[in-house]
Amino acid sequence: MSPELSKPLKGFQVGVELPLLFFGKNKLVQSQKILYESQLLENEKSLDDFETINNQLIGNLKFLDMNMSVAFKNKFELAPQLIKFAQLNYEKGEIDFFDYLQTMDQVKEIELNYLNAVLEYNLIQLELYYHQ
Repeated sequence: MSPELSKPLKGFQVGVELPLLFFGKNKLVQSQKILYESQLLENEKSLDDFETINNQLIGNLKFLDMNMSVAFKNKFELAPQLIKFAQLNYEKGEIDFFDYLQTMDQVKEIELNYLNAVLEYNLIQLELYYHQ
């Protein structure tokens, strides 16, 4: 070892570092910022679409609920009475077999329409549940 290195050093050293690729990093930051903003806009659009679909499903559900309650009170509850009425009138001879079949067909159509409404209501309920 040299005797000069064993002594403590006196003084200090100052340096300046200039990044040569500063402008490249600046462009990368700008592109990341643009990508972030586009992702935010896409998320907002997705949220708006979700809310629109959700509100539409809720509106359809309310509409079907109202229609089902009216149909149940007015038609579906009367279906068994129509069957009894048609059977009694047919047995008494007041209506012929063709009228009896027409009445039965109407009753089955009422029941089928009500059950289709219930099915559609339940499908919308499921879609609303799994959409959220």
